Amino acid sequence: MIGILFAFFIIFIPLIPSSAIGQTDSVSTARTAIEEFHAEITKAVKIVAMNEGLMTQPVFAGKKQAALKELDTIRWSQEPGARRHRRVMTIFEAYTADVISAIKEASSKLPGMDAAKMDGLMSKMTIIKEKKTRVVKESLKNETYRKESPKPVPSVDRPPREKDAEGGADIWDR
Repeated sequence: MIGILFAFFIIFIPLIPSSAIGQTDSVSTARTAIEEFHAEITKAVKIVAMNEGLMTQPVFAGKKQAALKELDTIRWSQEPGARRHRRVMTIFEAYTADVISAIKEASSKLPGMDAAKMDGLMSKMTIIKEKKTRVVKESLKNETYRKESPKPVPSVDRPPREKDAEGGADIWDR
């Protein structure tokens, strides 16, 4: 039984496309970064504002789903490259800025939230945002590739093995 499973893995694992094993394009990286950003921000908000009654999920839960949906649309509508990466970065930065501003607005309305707690929360969120933005920016290296230009077509109409005659004569001087 173990031999059959081992043979199965040896035969079929190489057939899985490399993009399915480890997707490193900017869309996949941004999706992962959004998920991690959401989890870390939720944890930071719960730690700082646990007793103040800040409702984290209704404040920014819908923003995450909208950003992920837009990233999925980009994955299928644009080819990999610098243009798609710029679009992904725009979506990611807009999402993180919206989440931070929504939390700032919601926490400023709470009576128990003083300036020290607010500054601590904002600095934590800014650090998390910078860390995740750096990861998404680095994904451009994996997404762009150098296109090889085709060989230029010679402008002289001559057979490929024919050499110039002595004295610089060309095809008209034969």
